[in-house]
Amino acid sequence: MLKPTPKPSEYDRTKKETRASHGEPSDLAHVLKDAGYVDSLGHHTADSADETVIKVTKVVDADGVARWRVALPSTQEWLSRLNGDQGAVNDLDSSLALMLTPSLRSQYERAVLAAMQQAGVGPNDPVMLVGFSQGGIMAGHLAAYNSDDNWDAVVVAGAPIDSMPIPSTTTVVSVQHSGDPVPRLDSMPRAAQDELDQYFIGSDNAYGYENTYYSWQED
Repeated sequence: MLKPTPKPSEYDRTKKETRASHGEPSDLAHVLKDAGYVDSLGHHTADSADETVIKVTKVVDADGVARWRVALPSTQEWLSRLNGDQGAVNDLDSSLALMLTPSLRSQYERAVLAAMQQAGVGPNDPVMLVGFSQGGIMAGHLAAYNSDDNWDAVVVAGAPIDSMPIPSTTTVVSVQHSGDPVPRLDSMPRAAQDELDQYFIGSDNAYGYENTYYSWQED
């Protein structure tokens, strides 16, 4: 909590990381798979999490309205207390801090907000936050405890956010299922899916989109 805010910078994916992409999600049912892909980034060796990487997607509709989708990674560093910090801030300590001290802003949260600002997210622009496990906790935490941005939707899986005071103005989709979350998202009421489809390139009204990946290391 007392460490300085990491400085996010644009992240250039390796050829291997680019080839592993599932492509841009076209609907709500596949957005969590995209968050899983973001989890795989920033590992320069098989057993290390050297960087925290997030994905910020700008989706523009035919009327020029910009909506933003932010994919947040889950816990990628579990043994920092034993072998020292590897560099990623989405570690076990951060996960504990999010749940135990929600009023304080961790490095992870502050860096996410800094990256969003760099991407051009305005305070009134609608934002969808996506993640599972710690990424989902961060999504719920931002919507519940940060009123500086327009958190329009939170989509999470395997994240204990039920007790978080997320405003009723934020649409929350929380999948609590040990298997594949995609069928659960497919079975959502059609009205809810239609409302959130505007965040994806599959929407009939989508005009274009732009992806930017941001990364940072723990100072």
